[in-house]
Amino acid sequence: AQGELIAAKTVAALLNNLNIKSAAIDSRTFLKTNDNFGNANINNELSEINTQEYFTKHNRNTTPIVTGFIASNNKNETTTLGRNGTNYSASLIADFLNIKNIESYTHVDGIFTANPEIVTNAKIIDQINYHEASELANFGATILHSKSIDPLINKNISLRILNTFNRDNKGTIINNTKTSKEIKSISTQENVALVNIIGKGLLGKKGIDARIFSRLSNINISVGIISQGSSERGVSFIIPKNKANAAKKELLDEFKYEISTQDIQGINSTDKVSVITIVGQNIAGFSSSLDYLKQNRIEILLINNTISGNNISIVIPKKNTRKAVNVIHSQVFGAIKTIHIAIVGKGTVGGSLITQILKSKEKIVSKKSIDLKVFAIAGSQKVLLNKNGITDNWENNYDLLNKNKNISKTIIDYAEKYHLENLIVIDNTASENFVGTYNDFIKNGFDVISSNKIANTQQY
Repeated sequence: AQGELIAAKTVAALLNNLNIKSAAIDSRTFLKTNDNFGNANINNELSEINTQEYFTKHNRNTTPIVTGFIASNNKNETTTLGRNGTNYSASLIADFLNIKNIESYTHVDGIFTANPEIVTNAKIIDQINYHEASELANFGATILHSKSIDPLINKNISLRILNTFNRDNKGTIINNTKTSKEIKSISTQENVALVNIIGKGLLGKKGIDARIFSRLSNINISVGIISQGSSERGVSFIIPKNKANAAKKELLDEFKYEISTQDIQGINSTDKVSVITIVGQNIAGFSSSLDYLKQNRIEILLINNTISGNNISIVIPKKNTRKAVNVIHSQVFGAIKTIHIAIVGKGTVGGSLITQILKSKEKIVSKKSIDLKVFAIAGSQKVLLNKNGITDNWENNYDLLNKNKNISKTIIDYAEKYHLENLIVIDNTASENFVGTYNDFIKNGFDVISSNKIANTQQY
């Protein structure tokens, strides 16, 4: 709480030095909560009365600099409002004082179609409604929290998210606009664990789900995405990562009899997973994305479609998160699709191909919305690598390289390390040995194109 108190006093002092009459306001005076320290719940009725009384008496010629995130209980002990608590404070005060617009200044330009740190061509969303914003918040959007949205709805308060460091930025506005059928955004959750209960002996038995969720509810574990196998032979679900051990312990105790009789064969969990949610996507339009995920050898551990049918969540291995988000984004938004190419053989044929790709690159992006990135060029003893794509001076860079004894493994490992999607290897050599590595490339998600005639003379 001290950081909020110091910040409010500092900002008020700075503004007063600029002859803008300001006063630091301690929100603990009027925002009242229960005793759930760290993630307190607001007493809306009492807080609204207190807030209106306080600001009725407040000098309206003075700009109030109000602390966010902090409140107090009935004993006047300091409580905090949990994640996104400052934005929540702003939403509550706007609701209580009938303020129609909130501007929230952050470190980004607004809400994007995907995390721009993962998807370089992600676009800003100009406008979304309260429901869509809540869904994004629930599924991992870090600049939003659903509890900050809820106070806005009753009085139709708009929230605009802006970038503190970009004055020209118009940001994203959240209001009661009608739901659009267009896909809105892709969000990710990585601090999660996948719990699996496997039991062929549960066939036909009732009440298994109730026992699972009741037991977990008793220790305040909220269950996320759920997938159930046929006739209750298996149940899988997502929970917070930091609750995985506690959940497993509770479930092993709950089902100790079924485990002893082998009705349940195992209860396990893994935190090496992430959840990707596409807000605004229905299952019917997601088939092409599923195909491309499979083509990129991204395993889907669990898939879930919401009751409304407009949000899809998939659970995948965490190591594939970046690649999967880029694959999905290029499909569902019709954005530029990146194809990563490794060219082996830089002689007459290979060199000509590299030149053609570099010269026609911009035209292909313009006409086909496909970005061809040559990320690897290999000769017989060296390999040049650049995850962002090689440039016109690639020959000079190649000449400066040291020898490499394992070209194929180097290319495959590099693509894996940087989560490169839509992979193609092109063989422009006459090497019998390199033909023998085709299967390795295919197993690692590469398509293979070959002008190597030896490839057609082998038995495999």
